[in-house]
Amino acid sequence: ITTFILFSLPEPALDLFDRMLELDPSRRISASDALLSNWLKDINDDTIRPLQLPIAQDCHEMWSKEHKRLTRRGWSENEIQAHFKEREVIEYQRYNQVTGFFFTILF
Repeated sequence: ITTFILFSLPEPALDLFDRMLELDPSRRISASDALLSNWLKDINDDTIRPLQLPIAQDCHEMWSKEHKRLTRRGWSENEIQAHFKEREVIEYQRYNQVTGFFFTILF
């Protein structure tokens, strides 16, 4: 069972989520119909800021490759750790500047 906790979502958004999460594929809303929903129909692409996705994810493989690359460039271990810490702070600040709605999925 999946429980959704939704904060500050208007009714049209909740309705769209319900229709998108329909278990029966034959009853689930299509992508084209979703774009025509009350929640999305008046969206103007020109007024939406581009989504800023994390550039430094918690991915061991990416971290390891970057660590090796910086080591080959002559960086000390302290410099490398400071570099990763700085990126972590930047990503945290960027993530927490995002406004709008969110939802949490509890399993």
